[in-house]
Amino acid sequence: MLCPEKALSKSLTTDPMMQPVVTLLQSPVMVELLAARLSVAGRDECDTCKMAIVEVAAILADPNTQKEALDYAEEVCDAYPDFHDQCLTYVQMYGPLLLNAAIAYMNPSLCSTLGVCPS
Repeated sequence: MLCPEKALSKSLTTDPMMQPVVTLLQSPVMVELLAARLSVAGRDECDTCKMAIVEVAAILADPNTQKEALDYAEEVCDAYPDFHDQCLTYVQMYGPLLLNAAIAYMNPSLCSTLGVCPS
C-alpha cells in the first residue's frame, strides 16, 4: 500500500522550498481527493503514484488553486503584525515562483525518487 507520509519524508521534506507542497500533499482534503480520483482496482503502487503526481501537478497548475494558495499565504501574514508588510512582499514576489517550482517538481519520475517505483 502506498504510504505518502513515509514517501514524502524521504525526499521532499528535506527541501525547505517544497514544504508548502508537502503540507498540501499531506492535507486530509488532498488525500481524500486523490483517493477518490485514483480508486481504480488493479493499479499497482507505482501506477497510482504516477497518476497522483500528474493529478497534483494539474491541481497546482489551476489558476484558481494558485490564487487560493497565495490568498491563504497572505492571510498567514496577518498573524505576524511586526513582519506583515515584508511578509506580503515575500508572498507576492516569491509565491508564484514557488508554485511554478512545485509544478515543475511534480513529474512522474518523482515516484522513483520516492522509492515507490523501480529506478
